Amino acid sequence: MGETPADGSATTKATAPRRRRPRHRRTIIIVVSAVVVAVVAVTAVALALRPRRAAPSATSATYTVERSSLTRTVSASGTFEPVQQLSVSFPASGTVTDVKVSVGDRVTRGQVLATQDSAALAAALQSASAAVDSAQAQVNALTSAATTAQRTAAQAALAADRAKLSQAQANYDGTTLTSPIAGIIATVSVSKGGVATGTGSSAGAGGSAGAGSGGALAAAASGGSSSGTSGDFVVVDTSSWRVNASVGAADLPSLKAGQSVTMTAPDGRTTLSGSVHSVSQVAEATSASSGGASAATFPVVVDITDTKGAQLFIGSTTTVSIAAEQLDNVLAVPSVAIIQSGGHPAVRVEANGTTTDRAVTLGPVIGQRTVVTEGLNPGDTIQVPSFGAARGAGSPSAAASGQRGTTGGPFGRGGR
Repeated sequence: MGETPADGSATTKATAPRRRRPRHRRTIIIVVSAVVVAVVAVTAVALALRPRRAAPSATSATYTVERSSLTRTVSASGTFEPVQQLSVSFPASGTVTDVKVSVGDRVTRGQVLATQDSAALAAALQSASAAVDSAQAQVNALTSAATTAQRTAAQAALAADRAKLSQAQANYDGTTLTSPIAGIIATVSVSKGGVATGTGSSAGAGGSAGAGSGGALAAAASGGSSSGTSGDFVVVDTSSWRVNASVGAADLPSLKAGQSVTMTAPDGRTTLSGSVHSVSQVAEATSASSGGASAATFPVVVDITDTKGAQLFIGSTTTVSIAAEQLDNVLAVPSVAIIQSGGHPAVRVEANGTTTDRAVTLGPVIGQRTVVTEGLNPGDTIQVPSFGAARGAGSPSAAASGQRGTTGGPFGRGGR
């Protein structure tokens, strides 16, 4: 029974009911926590197992010393030009009656290129012939009483008229203009019905390629052909080519005629062979250097000895590589292998599982290699600093990769 308060009223003690969390919510929390833990664990394992890239560290590769040939080269830019490029022109002024060739046509030596109206030149030839006859008659008419001065004047007049006759004959013969060489027509500067200005009476430099009929193939006095790129026609002999290049003063002393040369054809794939034809000691021009100052350049002419069948074009550019110095049968090591030991140059030699610093005497440096004149023998194995794992014995390091006997950088391949 319940207690009765003093006032006689009965009371009942009320207790509030306890709320319980739903069981399914607790399950979700447990599952989510398990998933998070699993993800963290998997990530940690993946990071632990992931291969790590080691930072580059200096290591040493090995290099087997052998005798080889080294070549120091000089590079120069130049342009392709034919050895023979002749301009051909009518020797006298006159109307062009026919043009028989066009640019790009291949012609033979002596082939007719164009013709000229010969009527006026024929009349001039007859007049010149008559003048010679008259002058000769005056000489013959001189008697024993004639003075020395009279005889001298008559002979001079005859010589002058004979010279005019010779020129008139050349002008008339030149009305049929022919090619002095076999080649390709590079330029045509006259047209049918136009007027050729003529070359006058002076003989052109480079001259005719030989005697023959008419025009440039007449006597040299006709002035019909000359070396150059101006004239009524320009004929190019494509059987022989050269490169006109230039070098700086620093490279000039090491160059001479006869040195071997390589260059790339205009197709960018074919390597051509050649030799130095001439090296000028007189600067041809000045060019701005990297510092803004002008630097003299010197002409170097290279004859192409083997075109390898490549098609060459006048004025196409190329870079020639001239073998300025050749060292045969020398011991050379990658320059990065040279160290200082005891104040003297040395290399680290590996032998019988040990490494020792061996003093060496150095020779010329060519490209990325240094010649060793004393201190090493063929077959010695040396260390060459590099980055990454060392290569096998007998292989050059990264700094001297490639075939032994090959110079690095701008230098040509050596070895045998």
